Amino acid sequence: MDVRQVYSARERTVLWTTAALGFIALNGVFLYGTFVQPEMLNAALANPLEMVFVLEALVMTGILAYLLRKWAVTRLPCGWFVLLALIGSLAFALPLAILWKQRDGRNGDASRDRYATP
Repeated sequence: MDVRQVYSARERTVLWTTAALGFIALNGVFLYGTFVQPEMLNAALANPLEMVFVLEALVMTGILAYLLRKWAVTRLPCGWFVLLALIGSLAFALPLAILWKQRDGRNGDASRDRYATP
């Protein structure tokens, strides 16, 4: 039985706001630092300890993408989730992936039928 989670308007607003802040604010700070002070990025990439954190984040992003799909939290393919996380951030990709599931192919709104099946 496929039970779809329905989010309230307030929850959807929080998710959209988180996605927007993740893409604009977090990604914006990263891009600003990359172009204005590129030596900071070079120093981070040259630091082995920093690279461990970067590799862990990449591995965990892939695992999270797999689990979100397996647990039917999202209909978004795993590769697209990883791409969204790389383009923006996890704070951008995760809310977007959760909201992606809210679309129902029959009527465009899953909130009308709480226990809709695909």
